[in-house]
Amino acid sequence: MASPEYLLMLSPEDRVKKKVFEFKKTCTVDYKCAFAFNLVPHVTLSQFVLREDNEISLRNALRSYANTIAALNVDLKGFGRFSRHTIFTKVCQQQEIIKIILGLKSFINEDTYPFKFIPYFSSKPHLTIAKQMTEQQFERGWEDFKRKSYSDSFYAKDMLLLKRDFDDEQVRHKGSYKHVELFNFKIGSRYGRQTVLFDPSLPI
Repeated sequence: MASPEYLLMLSPEDRVKKKVFEFKKTCTVDYKCAFAFNLVPHVTLSQFVLREDNEISLRNALRSYANTIAALNVDLKGFGRFSRHTIFTKVCQQQEIIKIILGLKSFINEDTYPFKFIPYFSSKPHLTIAKQMTEQQFERGWEDFKRKSYSDSFYAKDMLLLKRDFDDEQVRHKGSYKHVELFNFKIGSRYGRQTVLFDPSLPI
């Protein structure tokens, strides 16, 4: 039985994605970062490898949990970094998103599902601009981004589950993510329906 890698995320609307892709393009073209423009803008909630025969149960649990979550505004402001390898856009609603993640931990755990690897949960929600940068790429990029000003927001009214093939023996993913299901939160969007939340033709 296959064990795909799953990714659960908050996905910004196209308007926000377009602007973030401009930042990513800068990292790709100006700093030659391999992991920038090819990363679809998103806020990771959790990532894990799970046997595919558990997917129906997982989706039912996520659907029920999403119905208890109130939709929220997600504000993006300025840029941050992780060590000397990653540049990201800061997310202001840390506590609200961490609360959602803590709720996920209550049922996405080894007591509920037979995980082969320990599930990942974001401890600092953010929106990645570029990652796995060399020291030279990071120095050039951070010198630029730490001086930039940026603020925007999007209305998170759902969370998106994706999956891609995973090689257990070599412990690495294969191919691009595919759409699994969109889980609507308890309160719908007050700004109307979002358009495309995820373009499956782009890798993450």
